[in-house]
Amino acid sequence: MTTDQALLKIAAVAAQAVAEALRTLCGPQVAPGPAKVVGDDEHPLAEITAPTVVSRVTYLDGATGGSLLAMPVPVARRIAAAMMGAAAPQDDAGELTEIEQAALDQAMSELMSAAGQAVGALLGETIEIGPPETRLAGSEAQAGEPIAEPGDHAAHVDLTVLEIPCRLVQLVPDAFVTQLTRALDETLGQHDGEPLKAALCGIPVRVWVELGRASMPLGRLIALPPGEVVDLDRDVDDPVDLYVDGMPVARGRLAVSESGEFLTLEIESLAPTLPFADHATAA
Repeated sequence: MTTDQALLKIAAVAAQAVAEALRTLCGPQVAPGPAKVVGDDEHPLAEITAPTVVSRVTYLDGATGGSLLAMPVPVARRIAAAMMGAAAPQDDAGELTEIEQAALDQAMSELMSAAGQAVGALLGETIEIGPPETRLAGSEAQAGEPIAEPGDHAAHVDLTVLEIPCRLVQLVPDAFVTQLTRALDETLGQHDGEPLKAALCGIPVRVWVELGRASMPLGRLIALPPGEVVDLDRDVDDPVDLYVDGMPVARGRLAVSESGEFLTLEIESLAPTLPFADHATAA
């Protein structure tokens, strides 16, 4: 397992845990996208629309790293209201009240604790987190302030919460990456393939196909009317990507089933880092 694969796995596991916790507050309209590794010359919050509320927790016991969630003010206020058992706010205030921030901090503590538990289970250890630090980034410059510590890697997952884009960033200490890659490599090396394959076959995973992407100002997104057409960054004839728990695993073409009732995916190529055959076809 490579460093990037370990980072993608950690970010995807954390995002799934946060998404499940968010659904208890915001309902089913929470969907995590694919995990992405943040390059050395990139910022984890690049392309985030300001103003945005940034809530961060750090790992305790001397470890660097942590998690942070960046969300537009309407999402932060909706989470705070749900935490207080209040109705969703109807006004368009551009910042949080003291009561809302206190409620949001409590919610973030629960969300990030869920992420820490999920990552800890992946690493086989307990991860303790500190109290959340929440701030309002009123400009792109403020959102772009350094957030990573020396020795940290970063990966992020974009989530849609109530159809509004948010971003979960996982800051991962180098020791965690090394620990995960060694553990999985040792597990793979101790088996001839068949026992491990049999054990893994029963593990449920989330699978989805990404047709394309688009970016737009938050104001336009909120104001989208029924029937609006949004252009994606793919041509009609371009292949689509298949993801498993946030990791890209294959590319293929959409097709219609023989009955004409369902869409199917015909796989054309697998990711070169996967331990499978070079090519496969499925419908």
